[in-house]
Amino acid sequence: MNNTCNNCDGPINGSRRRKFCSNKCANDWHNKKSIKTECKSCGKLFQARIKELTRGLGRFCSLSCSAQYSNKCRKREPNTFCTSCNKPIYRNCLKFKTYSCSVECRQILDRKNRKNCSTNKYFGSGPKRKKFTDKVKEKYGSSCEICKWSKARCDVHHIIPLCKGGTNDYDNVIVLCPNHHRIADTIQITTRKELKKKL
Repeated sequence: MNNTCNNCDGPINGSRRRKFCSNKCANDWHNKKSIKTECKSCGKLFQARIKELTRGLGRFCSLSCSAQYSNKCRKREPNTFCTSCNKPIYRNCLKFKTYSCSVECRQILDRKNRKNCSTNKYFGSGPKRKKFTDKVKEKYGSSCEICKWSKARCDVHHIIPLCKGGTNDYDNVIVLCPNHHRIADTIQITTRKELKKKL
C-alpha cells in the first residue's frame, strides 16, 4: 500500500510514517491550518495553529517569550520582611515567625538559634550527658514511665526544653521510650503529671 501526501495527494517515497512528500508540502499544509498572530510578549508576527488559538494557546512565538511574559506577571508586592536583613519579600504562606530572603540569611538565623539554645546547662553528646542520663535512670528506672517498655534504650526527655528556659532538674526530666518521646516533643505541657495524663 502506497502512502499519499496529506497536502497534494502525491506518492510518498521512504518511510510509512511520513505524512508529506516534501518540506514545501508540509509548510503549505501547516499554513492552511494556521494564521498570523502577534506575540503577546515581543510583538512579532508568527504563524499560530487555529487549533491552538481556539484552545487559548498559541499566544507566544517561542518558549523564551512565554517564560518572560509569565515572569513579568508573577512579580508580586512584598507582604513581609526578612528576619535577618529586613529586606521586603513576598511569601505565599505567612504561618511562621521567621522568614529569610536567601540561603545566607537562613544560615545566619540558624546560627543565632543555635547560640540561644547552647546554654551552660546543655551537655551536647559527650560524657557529661551520659552521666546525667545515668543519674536520671537511677532515680526513675531505665524503663519508660508511661508504658514500662524496657526492651531497648529509653530516652531522657526534658518537659520544658533547655532552649525555652528549661533546666536539668529531676522535676523537669522524664524517662520515655522512643515512641512516647516523639509524641511528647509535639505536645506542649509544662508539668510531669500533665504529661503522664496526656500520654
